[in-house]
Amino acid sequence: MPAIDFFRRKSQNLSTVIESIYGLRTNDQADKALAVASQNFSELAGYTLSEILAMKADVYLQEILKQHFSLSYLEQLVKFLLETSDIFTQLQRKAEMLNLSEKALYLIKYLIETDKTYSPERENFVALLEEKIKNK
Repeated sequence: MPAIDFFRRKSQNLSTVIESIYGLRTNDQADKALAVASQNFSELAGYTLSEILAMKADVYLQEILKQHFSLSYLEQLVKFLLETSDIFTQLQRKAEMLNLSEKALYLIKYLIETDKTYSPERENFVALLEEKIKNK
């Protein structure tokens, strides 16, 4: 039971951070949103933001899978990457936005292949990410 509580808390923390950075981003406080995201990447995503940006997407996917996160947590992680890529869009840092979008796309495609349950939300994420990357 303690392990379940730990993962539940970790998932709740990730949701809280996503909501925080979304709120800051939508209030034109992208710099603060990036600071909050950066401070939480290591704990919530297994690696610092700079480490993630330095990895290739396929390598990041393999590394994140070593963390043994649940599928639902990985889906939350996709949202975290997507929110952070939106921050980079606001800051006009296209390279970082594309970098995180590609990693989020790899991760969501992995989820679709692994979890055979149909999810319109996941399909929407794929379409959104493919459009972002295509319009680079």
